[in-house]
Amino acid sequence: MLFERQRVLLTLLDALGGKIAPTDFQKLLFLYTRQETEPSYEFVPYRFGCFSFTSYADKRRLIERGLLLDDEQQGGLSHACEGVGIRYEHLPQLGIASAERRELKTQADYDSLFEDYERTSLPQQTESLAQIQGSIKAGSRRASGWL
Repeated sequence: MLFERQRVLLTLLDALGGKIAPTDFQKLLFLYTRQETEPSYEFVPYRFGCFSFTSYADKRRLIERGLLLDDEQQGGLSHACEGVGIRYEHLPQLGIASAERRELKTQADYDSLFEDYERTSLPQQTESLAQIQGSIKAGSRRASGWL
């Protein structure tokens, strides 16, 4: 199952012939979403213009599912984070099991999932949370991922 925003990614890539530099794609996706009533993606200022972390994650997910070819260099998310002054560290133990994420269709589904995660899973991750807290106290800007 694809999210509507992932279909937007695939449609735009197809319209562009399937080959486009990552930076150019981000810029064109930004312009495209400005024309939507409800934009598929949100963007932040980045070194070379606008950047959508969600679109980047969606693109990686589509690559994992075999719907796109991986023509970019590895380590892109950590590179993107570093580009805006955030250190990226992969902490899979803080993730939500993929089986629990599969049938999310509405904002209420996401809200319920995250409420349950905060209440049951997160309190059990004291070591990882202490690691993040230590980085914050040391003044480090950090993004932790688990995808």
